[in-house]
Amino acid sequence: MNKSKIRKNILESYSYGIPTVVLIFYVLYIVFGIYGKAKWNWIGDSTGFKDMCTLITQFSSIVLGVYGFFIPVVMSKKDSFTDYFWQHIDRDRFARDVHKIILSGIIAVLISVFLTVSDIMSKPSVFVLMGILIWILIFYVCNTYRFLGIFIHLIVGNSILQTQDSGLEIETPISESKKEKINSEMKKF
Repeated sequence: MNKSKIRKNILESYSYGIPTVVLIFYVLYIVFGIYGKAKWNWIGDSTGFKDMCTLITQFSSIVLGVYGFFIPVVMSKKDSFTDYFWQHIDRDRFARDVHKIILSGIIAVLISVFLTVSDIMSKPSVFVLMGILIWILIFYVCNTYRFLGIFIHLIVGNSILQTQDSGLEIETPISESKKEKINSEMKKF
């Protein structure tokens, strides 16, 4: 397997792998730490648990608002780099991925809102909701990092200088191998 295939596989799976690994550690914390011999304190019994849930709600809402800013800016930007990007990606997959991110953000907000009233909920239901929140929130953060990076590249451009005379001018021409690499990386959507 060459480097580009390994990189492509990592980019396609890390947003599912990282939350799953963290969720496994969370389940082990519940099973062995709280109900096992260790007898650790449950995070939900902390006096700051409701504040943490409120902060998660605010964080997720702010990031959703950033998407609300970036998406129209990226969609309305017209230059050669952005045009090249939109011509060479799988638009359906890109749209599905953006929908997935927005949906995971909304779910993170809703679950963290439900957890603010954890004092009237049963402990097992708080365990389950917290596990779902951990997985969804880390999935949301991983994908947000990836897509905000893409949006920033689309807004700023890629090694293109604006000139008054000729419109857009390429700073340094790219080789055919670099052009093929860019095309193969853009197909990851």
